[in-house]
Formats: sequence, C-alpha cells, structure tokens
Amino acid sequence: MHTIKTLGIIHGVLCAGLLLAMALFFFITERFSTQVERTDPFTYVVPVLALAAYFGSIYGFQRTIGQIEKDDVLERKLLLYQTASIIQYAVLEAAAFLALVAYFLTGNA
Repeated sequence: MHTIKTLGIIHGVLCAGLLLAMALFFFITERFSTQVERTDPFTYVVPVLALAAYFGSIYGFQRTIGQIEKDDVLERKLLLYQTASIIQYAVLEAAAFLALVAYFLTGNA
C-alpha cells in the first residue's frame, strides 16, 4: 500500500536525474546559444517529439487506467495506477532527455 509514496520517490529520482544531467551538460558544453538555427534538425525534432510524448503519455495513462474495473480490489487498482504513472513518467523522461542531448550536441537552447 506504499504506492503513492513509491511514485513520489520515483518521480523525485527521475527529476533529480534530469537536473543532474542538465547541470553536467551545461558545464561541459562550451557554447550556449538561443538563436534558432533553421538548418539544425533538432530545432524541429525536439519540439515535435516533446508534443508527441506529452500527448502519448496522456493517452497511455488513460488507456491503462481504463483497464481498472469498478469491482477490482484496491491493490489491483493501485497497481494499475502505479503502472500507468510509471509509463507516463518514462515517456516524458525520454523526451526531456532527448532535449538535453540535443542541447549537449548543438549548444543551442
């Protein structure tokens, strides 16, 4: 029954990992630019994948939550909720990490 606490820990670790990677990439990268480079494919790929990840995570979450039956026991409901949340976190984490890698490779924020 520690599902909510476990989700909080998982979320915190994922956010901390992104923050650590961001700090590492920021200090390793020797350049920082906010100019839009129209020839850079990451300029288009990162926002499209971020939007796809956002809407895909919502779709996946709702699809998994939709498997919960009204008559299911609480443990099963919580397990499906935890599974749906972890999938949602993972999809969003992947998109955020792609954006960090794009920044690391191009120096363009």
